[in-house]
Amino acid sequence: RQHLEIAARAQAMHEARESDSAVLDDGHIVVGCDGVASPVRRAMGYPAVAADGRYVAWRGTFDAEHAPRGIEPNTIATWLGPQQTFRHWPGTDSKHLQLLAICPSGVTSIEQAFSAWHPALGTLIAHSHDGHLEPIPELPPISQWYHGTWVLVGDACHPQHPYLQQATALAMEDAWVLARMLDRWEEQVTNAFRDYERFRKTRINRFRAETQARWNEATLSRGLDAQRRNLKISLLNRFLPEMALQQLDWLYGYDCIAGFD
Repeated sequence: RQHLEIAARAQAMHEARESDSAVLDDGHIVVGCDGVASPVRRAMGYPAVAADGRYVAWRGTFDAEHAPRGIEPNTIATWLGPQQTFRHWPGTDSKHLQLLAICPSGVTSIEQAFSAWHPALGTLIAHSHDGHLEPIPELPPISQWYHGTWVLVGDACHPQHPYLQQATALAMEDAWVLARMLDRWEEQVTNAFRDYERFRKTRINRFRAETQARWNEATLSRGLDAQRRNLKISLLNRFLPEMALQQLDWLYGYDCIAGFD
């Protein structure tokens, strides 16, 4: 059985390149769940995430009780437009709205980027709290998620575009499958890592493809294609809401441990 130490600080981590393994001095497995700037990933020889990606994300919060006309504080809403989107949803305490805007990387002022959009968005932005811009990291798929006794999970190995906002959920799925594989293979760590990667890559590849397709549709330029998109979304949600929801069953209805028992 493997012993799990939460938030352990590795003081003497090194790579044993001759034996193709990477270990702590005490021989424990190293799980790189250290995010997009992962030092573990860099130590495994993979490049750093590109800081100058094609898009930036702006995040903030807004007091729900002061929601302007046109904003329903208890609903999740996504506003679509050429090359950028704006989303708001109720926070866990129901007192605040969480705000997320995704824009081209050249944007330096979120107010200016949405100045021609619905006035309610301008109010959300102008009176938001903790608003900040941050680059959206980009990392080409890496060939192998493990090296010796080091293994990567979550954004450390597959940072995702934030449009579907599932980075935390994907990392939790990774961790669950990794734990199940380590339990199955016990001391055969390489086999556990290999199966973990094999099971998870299928899921991650589909998520990446679906996210890109939905982002491309959401940010269509004005014209006939955008009008078709708007008509499809409107008709589906108004007359076939169950079918509209079923389009995301692959995401929210996914069981990451199905078939392992």
